[in-house]
Amino acid sequence: MKLCEYDNGYTLKDHKVGFCQRVLAVGRCSSRNLRCYANVPTLVLVACLIAISLNVYQTRRLSAELSLVSKRNTMCSSSASHPQYNKLIRSKQVWIKASHLETGYLKHVTAVLQSIGYSLDGGTYSDWDLLWSHEYPFSDANTKQLLINLKPHQKVNKWPGSGYVTSKVTLATSPLKHVPKAFQLPAEESKFKAYAKEYPEKLWVQKSNKHRGVKITPIDGLDLSASNTFVQEFVEKPLLINKRKFDIGIYTIITSIEPLRIYIVDHEFLLRFCSHDYHPFDAADREKYVVTDSYTPIWEIPQLNQYYKSGFTAKQSLRQYIIDLGRDPAKLFAQIEASVAEVYLAKLSKMRESLQSYNHNNFFEMVRFDFVVDEDMELYLMEVNMSPNLSSKHFSANRLLYEQVVFNTLHLIGLASTIDHHSKLDINSREMVSGPKDLSVQPAQCATQCSNSCESATCRLCYHCMTDSDRQLYYTAFTEHMNKRNTKRVMPPTLNPANPKALPDYWESLSQVDRDMHMWFAGKCEMDHSWC
Repeated sequence: MKLCEYDNGYTLKDHKVGFCQRVLAVGRCSSRNLRCYANVPTLVLVACLIAISLNVYQTRRLSAELSLVSKRNTMCSSSASHPQYNKLIRSKQVWIKASHLETGYLKHVTAVLQSIGYSLDGGTYSDWDLLWSHEYPFSDANTKQLLINLKPHQKVNKWPGSGYVTSKVTLATSPLKHVPKAFQLPAEESKFKAYAKEYPEKLWVQKSNKHRGVKITPIDGLDLSASNTFVQEFVEKPLLINKRKFDIGIYTIITSIEPLRIYIVDHEFLLRFCSHDYHPFDAADREKYVVTDSYTPIWEIPQLNQYYKSGFTAKQSLRQYIIDLGRDPAKLFAQIEASVAEVYLAKLSKMRESLQSYNHNNFFEMVRFDFVVDEDMELYLMEVNMSPNLSSKHFSANRLLYEQVVFNTLHLIGLASTIDHHSKLDINSREMVSGPKDLSVQPAQCATQCSNSCESATCRLCYHCMTDSDRQLYYTAFTEHMNKRNTKRVMPPTLNPANPKALPDYWESLSQVDRDMHMWFAGKCEMDHSWC
């Protein structure tokens, strides 16, 4: 047999097995189209074997790849029967505990949760990651027991004991600076009558926890024997914009109770205006002085809409309006922050008692403080809403506000950040987020007088003197600061960069853990003013 080459330049390797088969079959070359060479059958056989071996190898490799894909598909389709595998691949689960979800009043909450990777099937899993409850979940015995035994990674959007703040009766009858004077009925009936007699010019409204049907009522028309109600002084001479009374809604996020850490959504307020002009005043017309569900939105208030329609937030629009009046908006904003802190400080001991059966790290809460302002720029707290309205059914333009509030809340506590701070991170991954040097403060003390001993109280905040639980507290505070986006810390309070260690008026009432947290932020502020 002869090795052949076609006239057009094709050789043995171009034809591989097919050429070999033709050579073996013909046994010779045509002198018409081919040039013949010496007879070399051994070389032809070797070349053919190599080509065949390559084809066999490629066939086996393709078969192996197809088999692997088939196994993966089989494993995925049967993952429900493989708990460990399913646990690795399932998305984060949220359990939404609320009635009448079909009405869509939580659709902005679910939209945000889905956008950050949560599955809404959490109610079918025992190992859910987030419980978003519209109602207070600790009233139900079964749910309460479940929340006592939470796993470290699970988070719940309500605090045990938060009713001490959100109960309208409890809040209104607390002796707080920014809360209008009130009397609980029927227990304080005699005190109310004596006070009303001393100040006969004052107007009063009777309220309950349901906060429905509120109106100014003459004293002789009040039901002073009604239980779970209270009478509260009416705020006269409110600040009016375009002749309308309004309230200011401040979204507030409580990330920790012990130590106390509170933030407010700082870039935006909810401004709601009464439906009717305040003057001429008529106590029989509630729409003049009560903000109802049919309130007037900011974009229908010309003196504010001139800014709002130009791309500014409601807060920025109100700020500029106050400046236009020749007043200082900083005074109003400072009162808001002080009032939020004052309320939680007043209820802190009760809330901490309620937390004794629970793991503090599993909870957070977003509420809304509702304020009114008078002509003198004095602030009055009307109520704190446990589950503020997040539905844009009446005003579709509020969609963005509500979704930003929810997103900022979840981002602040680490549930919407790039790294899930509540998952099980190994030490290297954890230090990638926040290492020892990120938690260190007070270099002058810690590197010298505290370097060999931690006995002094001044060494309490040195990293090498911290306990593991201390480090967990400051790790969480550090990650909150890095995640705070459009929120502002109000507890511990904003610090003066020129004197960060100045003590607040309520310092003596703080527990040691609250004082330590305050001084840790002061230490961070000394090194970096963005922490102030």
